Amino acid sequence: MPLTKNDLLAYVKIEFDKNLGPVLKEWEKFDESFDLDIEKMFVNFYLWFLGGDMDRKTRPRIIVFNKFSIVPSIRGMNIDCFFVRNKKKPVRNIGKLRKLLKKLRQR
Repeated sequence: MPLTKNDLLAYVKIEFDKNLGPVLKEWEKFDESFDLDIEKMFVNFYLWFLGGDMDRKTRPRIIVFNKFSIVPSIRGMNIDCFFVRNKKKPVRNIGKLRKLLKKLRQR
């Protein structure tokens, strides 16, 4: 199934500062009905994907909830989280998500 603009609910960019810890650098909601307080939850997102053991084998690639999924793109100690509407087959293609994000930002 191809990705459409309705599939991406939100985007969050979290960077790690060695003095402050996880810092919310950027976030954007694409669906107004997506009711999640990103400013309160971003540390949880960070810890879900990068907390604990830093072994790449134990990191989740996707976290699925009832109405949406979180797909991470991890670069070192920084993380981009894509909040995606659930489909029958989970969306995990980071390249396609980045292209969709770019298109949505150009409108």
